[in-house]
Amino acid sequence: MKHVITWREALESLLSSVESIGTENVPLRHGFSCRIAEAIPCHTPNPPYHVAICEGYAVNTSFVAEKLKAGDGLAQLRYRGQISPSVLKDKYEHRESAYAVSDGDFIPEWLDAVILASDAKLQGSSLLVSETPQKLGGILPAGSFVPADEELIKEDDVIEGVELAILFSQLPHAVRIYKRPAVGVLLHTAGLVGHSVETPRKNTMREILTPMFGGFMKKLGVPFVTMSVHGGELSELIPEMLAKVDVLILSGFFSDSKWEEVISATRHDMKLTVPSLPHPLGEKFLGAISNKGERKWLFAFYYHPVFAVALYALLIKPFLEAFSSTAKLVSVLEDGVISEGMTVDGPRDNLWIGLMNGLEKGTGLVRVKPLAPISTANLKTVSRGNCTFLTSDLMSELRVGERVSIGSY
Repeated sequence: MKHVITWREALESLLSSVESIGTENVPLRHGFSCRIAEAIPCHTPNPPYHVAICEGYAVNTSFVAEKLKAGDGLAQLRYRGQISPSVLKDKYEHRESAYAVSDGDFIPEWLDAVILASDAKLQGSSLLVSETPQKLGGILPAGSFVPADEELIKEDDVIEGVELAILFSQLPHAVRIYKRPAVGVLLHTAGLVGHSVETPRKNTMREILTPMFGGFMKKLGVPFVTMSVHGGELSELIPEMLAKVDVLILSGFFSDSKWEEVISATRHDMKLTVPSLPHPLGEKFLGAISNKGERKWLFAFYYHPVFAVALYALLIKPFLEAFSSTAKLVSVLEDGVISEGMTVDGPRDNLWIGLMNGLEKGTGLVRVKPLAPISTANLKTVSRGNCTFLTSDLMSELRVGERVSIGSY
């Protein structure tokens, strides 16, 4: 009896096949959610200087302590007026000096405390202090947000919101990232025409997978190549199109004999990673990876837009995300719980469309309202939902509280 792997096993197999396809330099603004290929050091601490967090006088605590120890109970400092940017550039440390500061003023590091006006006495060109202030009192220290001499982002880290903010504080022109794979959608079937055709011929219809996957790839920030509808021998067409992209998505109204051609076209230069899936349309699905030369990946499946959404949410999306965030960081399938029951007549299925609506109290699991099983769903149902989810077994009835695995689209 033929063994059909589970959806989870299929995803694990795909993730294990992910390999780097090289690196590239991109402008920082294009690096969001990308995986860093080389560590980025901190060139400038943030903030670059001490920052006064109260109004008063900036002083050097060591100098004050020395004067109090040697004197008559008062430390006399030379008052130089309001602090200015020129003090930050001065190569010499005027430890004997005091400067008036306001909230938010930058202060050189040799001025290491701000004392309130009520704790000192201004007398002519001198400031008299009776107690040693606490070091760094009244100050936000330099490097509090980003310390100096540290790696801002380590190799293999992903640039998310916080990392992007840190990098903007350094203003690098570019970052080196691991390339994201270029994806193309190829349709191979009679009866379909390109989505841009204004007036399809009789007995034909516009294909919609290209604009759909184009939107998905734009959302992921993945390069996308439009290939439209082609005829010809698959044994020649698949290698030709794979030469243009890293990941090829092939779909069509495949008869049994045509599906055999798909399998035959991948037999010599590619290795099957996912030979089929546990679904009514899963017999005509395969995932394959090249076993010669450059790494290339192929997904082939029967033309069914709603099923394609499920494939994207549960397999293709996390597979593509793994190139940017490494397989170990990818959330394989999110855990959820059914919030409303449903019974469906017809073939049993374990793949459904749902609407995520908050978290279940006490468990933290995502609440999912079921809309329809994939085998009976249409695009209107897909537009109402935001995820596909897997039940633990084939079933025609969903019960409130059942655990499910979710893939968002």
